[in-house]
Amino acid sequence: MDALQRNARSTFTELGQAVGLKAPAVHERVKRLEQRGYIRAYSAQLDAPRLGLNLIAFVSCYTSPDCAYDRFTRALSEMPEICEVHSVAGEETFLCKVVTRSTQHLDELLARLK
Repeated sequence: MDALQRNARSTFTELGQAVGLKAPAVHERVKRLEQRGYIRAYSAQLDAPRLGLNLIAFVSCYTSPDCAYDRFTRALSEMPEICEVHSVAGEETFLCKVVTRSTQHLDELLARLK
């Protein structure tokens, strides 16, 4: 699984060479992992700076006790600048990883979050 996580586009032959198995055995194992839900998806890692997203920031979000959790998280998921949302212990409710073009873009995002 480690070899597959490093490069999900590896062929079964390449994966087999990395783990000492033949391609058909790797194919069967990967299919079984997919069927059992251990592998949920394959994704691409994008180069944020090449896309013009030069600023990565972590934003703490504080919510009130009467905040509708589902509505709030749905609103966060609709903001393309937000890459990750983590629930945290302590005063903050969420910690969000965001990517923006500039500090001005970050300020605009922060204004939308308020």
